[in-house]
Amino acid sequence: RLSSQLTTLSQRGGCIVAQLDLLQVRAESQVNRFGQLLLLQVVRILRAIGVSCILTYADHLALGFFTGFGFTSEIAVASRWLGSNLVHYTESTLMQLDLDDPSIRLP
Repeated sequence: RLSSQLTTLSQRGGCIVAQLDLLQVRAESQVNRFGQLLLLQVVRILRAIGVSCILTYADHLALGFFTGFGFTSEIAVASRWLGSNLVHYTESTLMQLDLDDPSIRLP
């Protein structure tokens, strides 16, 4: 089973920000790189519609997965946007992927 969900898409000062709310792959399918393929497709679609920044929460088991895609816990989006637009999750780390960063090399 593969699933992903976006809950927030907002434009702030020319920067379109999306929150990836859920990325789920069954454990037995993770060895087949389905999670990587799913996230790569989500990133491609978001880039195509002009999104420049993706935010997501990663639990401790997913930190390495998102870091491997170039996500960082250094958040550059304005904190006032975060407070009013972001769906918050406890026991997780907020991570950001800047799609305009030329150094980002997706797998």
